[in-house]
Amino acid sequence: MSKGLHIADNFSFPLDLVTSTQAILARKRSGKSYTASVEAEEMLENGQQIAVIDPTSAWYGLRSSADGQGPGYPVVVFGGDHADAPLDFRSGKQMARALVDLRFSAIFDVGSWETDEQIQFSFAFASELLRINRAAMHLFIDEADTFAPQLLESREQKKCLGAMSRLVKQGGIKGIGVTMITQRSADINKKLLSQIDILTVLRMSAPDDLVPPIKWIAANVGPDYAKEVEKALPRLGVGKAYVCSNLTGHGQYIEVRQRRTFNSGATPKPGEQRAEPKVLAKIDIQKLGREIAAAVEEQKQNDPDELKRKVADLEKRLAFGEGHISKERERMLVEQIQKMETDLTEAQGKLGEQESLISLFRERFNALSQHAPALSAVLRILDDRIDIPAAVAPTVELHTPVRTVMRELKLRPESEWPKPAVTSGQFSSPQVDVVGLDGPSRRVLAALADLEAMRIAPAPREQVAVFANYSHLNSKGLVNALGFLRTNGLIDYPEPGKIALTEEGRKVAPPISKPKTEREFHERLMGMMGGPERKLLEVLISLRSKSIDRAELAAKAGYGHLNSKGFVNAMGRLRTLGLLDYPTTGKVRATDLLFLEAR
Repeated sequence: MSKGLHIADNFSFPLDLVTSTQAILARKRSGKSYTASVEAEEMLENGQQIAVIDPTSAWYGLRSSADGQGPGYPVVVFGGDHADAPLDFRSGKQMARALVDLRFSAIFDVGSWETDEQIQFSFAFASELLRINRAAMHLFIDEADTFAPQLLESREQKKCLGAMSRLVKQGGIKGIGVTMITQRSADINKKLLSQIDILTVLRMSAPDDLVPPIKWIAANVGPDYAKEVEKALPRLGVGKAYVCSNLTGHGQYIEVRQRRTFNSGATPKPGEQRAEPKVLAKIDIQKLGREIAAAVEEQKQNDPDELKRKVADLEKRLAFGEGHISKERERMLVEQIQKMETDLTEAQGKLGEQESLISLFRERFNALSQHAPALSAVLRILDDRIDIPAAVAPTVELHTPVRTVMRELKLRPESEWPKPAVTSGQFSSPQVDVVGLDGPSRRVLAALADLEAMRIAPAPREQVAVFANYSHLNSKGLVNALGFLRTNGLIDYPEPGKIALTEEGRKVAPPISKPKTEREFHERLMGMMGGPERKLLEVLISLRSKSIDRAELAAKAGYGHLNSKGFVNAMGRLRTLGLLDYPTTGKVRATDLLFLEAR
């Protein structure tokens, strides 16, 4: 089964690249933006959100097919000659809010602006995105040396460098991955370069430009490999690259595949005119414009800073006009000021209430997470409208906190509560107490037990993360739990990127019965999914291994269009779980993991 982001015939990134940091370095016309566009295609194909800060005005080709005769991906272009909508250099904060609120992919063409205007937009955009984003997305920054330079020429540039540095260092926690692209590796900030996870380097020959990537490779992969790359770089052909990772400590030579979308950055040959695509993916820009305007207005109405500004403005106007306005006008202005002050007080009060609730929820969650397996049982019962599934009832033990909840809610008589059963098989061992076993560690054990019961063992790390309810692989809770479990001998890594329970781990994990039939397996899997994922799985399972058009799948699952947020997010989650695949462009099919006889 094909997985990951397929960049070359011999190489694929894991989907984790979406929330990782990368630099692509090369001399001009060596394929650096082309390589980044191929990565963007793969992310979009996997239902992920991307954004591009584009000073080159060359990214709009993602909207059209490679020959320019068909649609590409529905990425909204703001600004430039191919704009779906205009872009103002003062709108960075608003654009970040629109991306987070409405979850669409976008290209911000800033190529026609002065450098100071590009920096002002990028600073505001990056700062606001880091502040409010909480879902996976990837930001491509072309000509990154403009926004994160080694030598600072202005106060604004220093502020922008600070914003970019925070984005690279802290973005993963907020679900943001970053790719910095530049043809001037000597000019990009070296401290920022040292923080990246992945370095992709194409042809370059200038001695000053060679130094930064070679130092990075020597430190993160090894000096011998760095010498090999340094010797090869000046002679590399277009689109040929070395990909190095500080996460694995390895490097690999690749030849980047051909784009599936229009190469809008291609340089015309002498006597030729620059080609333009004839067909672009359709965007309902009027609807999107209304949604963006509504989102921005709603943010303004609830922004305490905006309310303060309005109050101050009214007070200035009242003071300036004192003695020159009528009594009625003065009365109206005073009422407006009083209303603004009341709104401000209410907004600040709501903010305080939200902070208190967040603190309370965090305390409750920490307490409840210790009983995650038992609470999971209650949630499954509730999700099935209080009908306990036959596959769950014989094996679920209701612990004391859960019994209290069931009793107070009067869900069903105690005589009908499920009782713990001793069954034959690998999960029949009594549970064992482990000192320091916290809520996150129990969630991981429960996820591995569920996967193993469904014959998915060893399980890919991304599947374990999703089944344990973590949004990304670098989550602190997940990383700490995996480290604790491995240190205590409860899990092992039999293959790279895959996790399995040990015999000791099975004794500690909650008892889970194996599904006896494929239908029972599907019912259990459906019980772990949300509503959107269940609708898609029902269609895909009915087709067995047959492919279906994305548009037809969306329609059969009850979605009006391919860009529906529920459809896109569900597709991405199922792909991450390895339950669906894209055999060809625009086609979807269920993977063999869904069918017991195929495994």
